[in-house]
Amino acid sequence: MTSYKDAGVDIESKENAIKEIRESVKATFTEDVLSAATTFKFGGTISLKRFMQYKEPVLVLSTDGVGTKMAVAEMMNRFSTVGVDILNHSINDVLTSGAKAMFFLDYIAAAKLDVSIVKEIVKGIAEACKRHGIVLAGGETAEMPGMYSEGKYEVTGTIGGIAERENIIDGSKIREGDILLGLASSGLHTNGYSLARKILFEDRRLSVEDEIPTGGKLGELLLATHKEYATSVLPMVEKKLLNGIAHITGGGIPGNLPRILPPGLGAKIKQSWSVPEIFRFIQQQGDVTEKEMRTAFNMGIGMILAVSEENKEEVMHATGANEIGQIVRGKGVSYEGD
Repeated sequence: MTSYKDAGVDIESKENAIKEIRESVKATFTEDVLSAATTFKFGGTISLKRFMQYKEPVLVLSTDGVGTKMAVAEMMNRFSTVGVDILNHSINDVLTSGAKAMFFLDYIAAAKLDVSIVKEIVKGIAEACKRHGIVLAGGETAEMPGMYSEGKYEVTGTIGGIAERENIIDGSKIREGDILLGLASSGLHTNGYSLARKILFEDRRLSVEDEIPTGGKLGELLLATHKEYATSVLPMVEKKLLNGIAHITGGGIPGNLPRILPPGLGAKIKQSWSVPEIFRFIQQQGDVTEKEMRTAFNMGIGMILAVSEENKEEVMHATGANEIGQIVRGKGVSYEGD
């Protein structure tokens, strides 16, 4: 007789993984969670009572994944930070609309699940959720032999945030002359890893244990956790000091900043910040053009805030952002000196 386990899917192993992560998930629950039992069955239940304080609450949703950064985690056999990566990435995504993240759902898939790896990923997510007051409302683990290579994992997440409708930030208030403020990234965050891995590990045959000339092991630098910006930026949203917010992800500044610009307006960027050495190392090792680097990586800027001149100093002081450009007549993004 042929069983599901014979086909490569171990139901018992999956159930053990769920049992192992249950306490980590429950630690994120607030009074808004109606039933832990339903969360661990088919769907999480969250009361909307707390949102009645809003005049017109808007739900802001986003889904994304860790991408091929997982390959670096697998090379280092370290999985505690990749869950934090996707949570922070997602927090930043809903933040661009002025929303505060409230709940999160994760999805972990592999050809065959290793309970210890799943536990490490979810524990990282849960601890980060608890720090930010976000409910880890549920998730899914899936074994799919034939769909994934042995030992390879996919980690994605869906986040939900709440914003007052009148406070929604959509870029429509951006005007010519507005100042662009950049918040520093911690490194690659969760984008550009396919190019970085090709150059560093396939073409140059480097190891995660190798050190770059300026210091630091390559694996450590590549695995640096994606920053979250809500802690410092949300108070500026509440004060209505921001005209636009762009999360700098895949596509870099040229691919993401135009998404929030009104018709007829562009951005002039000045290279006023120090680009982290990891980017220059990748560029040198792969002989990558500056234009290609700018569109593949964030180059050291993880989020951009568009503010009026009169609000610039207050926002810079509160968030630690630096002035990196200005809104101008035109289209797209250009760089001073190009």
